[in-house]
Amino acid sequence: MKKEKEIERKEKEAERKERKAERLEKVYLAEENTEQKIVKRKEDLAVAEEKKYEEVEKEYEQEAELAREEEVELR
Repeated sequence: MKKEKEIERKEKEAERKERKAERLEKVYLAEENTEQKIVKRKEDLAVAEEKKYEEVEKEYEQEAELAREEEVELR
């Protein structure tokens, strides 16, 4: 009888440990997923910022070219 109770206790303990490991794995996967989303968002923001910078730079270059053309016309 004692051995049966000891075996039952150990089985329950093993089941608890397994459930805990499964919960921890889910938490880990959720954290990893969240981290990947954050990294993707940061990369997207960096790309958008670079694109915005390039558009402004292109606009300045166009304005500078127009100013040079006007200067040449005035001469």
